[in-house]
Amino acid sequence: MTLKQVKKWIKGAKHITTDYCEYDSNGNNYARDVFEKDGKLYAVEYINGEIVPYISRGELGSLAKHTTYRLKEI
Repeated sequence: MTLKQVKKWIKGAKHITTDYCEYDSNGNNYARDVFEKDGKLYAVEYINGEIVPYISRGELGSLAKHTTYRLKEI
């Protein structure tokens, strides 16, 4: 999904709760909202108010940040 598609999906989903909202020692904010749509629950994670893109683990354990977004079913 693109960021635009995720934001549109969020507008059509029901917000259930904010699972957590924390700050680290550098003042960065980490949050996760839980939404319900079509009888399923999904989590959307944020860093400093921005939706977090998909991050995968590459070869040798390195992290690769993508420009795509995924809804995490919980």
